[in-house]
Amino acid sequence: MDLKSRKVKMDNKINCSVTVMLVKDNSDLSGMQVGFIRRGPLDTFGGLLVAPGGKVEPTDGNIKDSVMYDCVEKCAVREVLEETGIELQDGDLFYFCSLTLANGRVVISMKAFIDGSQSSEKLVWLTREDVEAHDDFAPGMKQEAISLFESEGV
Repeated sequence: MDLKSRKVKMDNKINCSVTVMLVKDNSDLSGMQVGFIRRGPLDTFGGLLVAPGGKVEPTDGNIKDSVMYDCVEKCAVREVLEETGIELQDGDLFYFCSLTLANGRVVISMKAFIDGSQSSEKLVWLTREDVEAHDDFAPGMKQEAISLFESEGV
């Protein structure tokens, strides 16, 4: 069988999500901030603060030799644009951490540094002190944000 001519079909059983911690530095004002969105009341984690992100879809990657490449980056760019209107490029993203939820889903967290011109009114910008004062985060999100601030020396 000629493998090069064979079409590859993804089985839609991708159990991976991506979150993107959008980071901006307002050193002249309040210092480093991370952007969160508040989920709608009927959404998963309804009413809670989350980083933009979502489930990796089969259409997010480039399939070569039965392997899906660049799916995490493409998903991150797509989700940030859908949820905030901010346009990122693959090169804007940096791996931050990963975690596994109780349902077995792997969540890969990326970070992206943006300037003030890329802001969105859909985002709630929080400093480390703000994050520490809030209790309305989706599971794991508060600790993830604090870890990001620590990794950046804040």
